[in-house]
Amino acid sequence: MASYVLHRRTLTPGAIPSLAQIQLGELVLNVSDGKVYMRVGDGSGTDTVIEVGKEQITVSATAPASPVVNQLWLDIS
Repeated sequence: MASYVLHRRTLTPGAIPSLAQIQLGELVLNVSDGKVYMRVGDGSGTDTVIEVGKEQITVSATAPASPVVNQLWLDIS
C-alpha cells in the first residue's frame, strides 16, 4: 500500500500564509499559483515566511555578490 504526505495547501490565488497559520519548517502549497511557502527562523524568535525557490538558492564556487535574507548558497568548489 502506498503512503502519501499531504502538505497544507490553498486554492486561493495570491494567498500567502501568515506566521500564525504555520509552524517553523512547515511547507504550505498554493496550488493555484504553483508556489511553495515555508516558515523559517534564526533561533531568536524572529521568524518569517518565505517563498521557497524564489532566489533563495545559489549554486556556485563563489558567494553571491549581493545576498538577500534567507538566501542559501551551495559552495561547489
